[in-house]
Amino acid sequence: MYMTLEAAAIHDLSDSVQPPSYDCLNDGIDSWNLGVEQVENYNSSVDYVTSVGQIAIAGDDHDELTDELTVAMEEVELPRGELSDMLNNPAQVKIADLYIELFAPDFIKSHKPEGVGWVDWLANYSSDAQLMNFLQWQYSTLKQQTESDRVKGCVEQTASMFNHGLNKGKSSGWVSQSAQFDGASVYIGDVFRTDAKGIGGRYGEEGTEDIIISQGVGKTEAERESAVIENIKDTLPHELVHYVVAMNSLDDDADQEPMSAHWINEALAEHMALVIKDGWPLVISPDRRRDRLIGRGVYREERQLLETLLTRGKHQVSPKLAMRAFSGTPEEKSEFHTALDAAWGVEHALEKINDYLGEPDMIQDGAERSEIADAILKVSGRLRYAPADVFGAKPSTTVI
Repeated sequence: MYMTLEAAAIHDLSDSVQPPSYDCLNDGIDSWNLGVEQVENYNSSVDYVTSVGQIAIAGDDHDELTDELTVAMEEVELPRGELSDMLNNPAQVKIADLYIELFAPDFIKSHKPEGVGWVDWLANYSSDAQLMNFLQWQYSTLKQQTESDRVKGCVEQTASMFNHGLNKGKSSGWVSQSAQFDGASVYIGDVFRTDAKGIGGRYGEEGTEDIIISQGVGKTEAERESAVIENIKDTLPHELVHYVVAMNSLDDDADQEPMSAHWINEALAEHMALVIKDGWPLVISPDRRRDRLIGRGVYREERQLLETLLTRGKHQVSPKLAMRAFSGTPEEKSEFHTALDAAWGVEHALEKINDYLGEPDMIQDGAERSEIADAILKVSGRLRYAPADVFGAKPSTTVI
């Protein structure tokens, strides 16, 4: 289920908090004095689906979602629970508190006393009505962005650009002929489960095929709309690469494929997204891309390790082959692994690098992004200057 901080607030506030007039939905519903019996007119933002070219309200699941939402919001235990869970992560709390302090309207801020953080207050001290007020405001900001014609147009334009680049990649030999893109579902994601968690977007949220792009933040609706458009331009191509790769791997044993390891998965997804936007398929290094005044992108440590992997063996492995394998069939992946093993003079080279890095264990142990990035750079250095440490035996190659 999508995070309940994105859900509509359902509460009769007539006998409790009295906010000022604030038309947050622009749909004729008085969301500040909303009885539970009106819930069918007030849907969770999970219902609003940005598809390539359109945004529509979900159909078959509408009644079921409404029933779930009614129960959840009558008790307000779900959002409180999620806010309480967030208190266990100081980094997330810091971002969430800053977001509310900077951008929440005064009638939301007026109820919290000094000396307590926003997440702490909402989780432990706010009344049900005050928490509902907050949820209503947050929901309205998401709904405005989701229904914006400019936002819809940006999603459609970015998806069209991506599809054009994907087809160009096929003709140029760096995208598999088997890769297909025929549209995807994109949601504007709540700041509490995107930016607060250090991500600008995500594919495959909770086992779905949906793409989440972080909401825009700002004081005014125009500022928020411009910000989310920039988020879409920066992040959506990367997530669409993940989508295409996943759709092309449905029949594979994806979990057993070494290319599914998080570091190389993100490195190749970001590199392909940058190539689709800016070109230069053979330039992986973030620093070399900067020297050419083209997008440096994110996951820079992962891409640095990828460049080391492809260039520091006894001969180079083409980035085009890597991207073609990443987006392609099991046979194309096998071709890539064969070339990689030959370059390093060991069997199962990528699998051994993954084991040496141990990234899944770091993630499971709650390592910070900075710790994982440092570990990736150390592996890149070992691979350059002491590959025997990585592979467990000296490869049959001379590393310069």
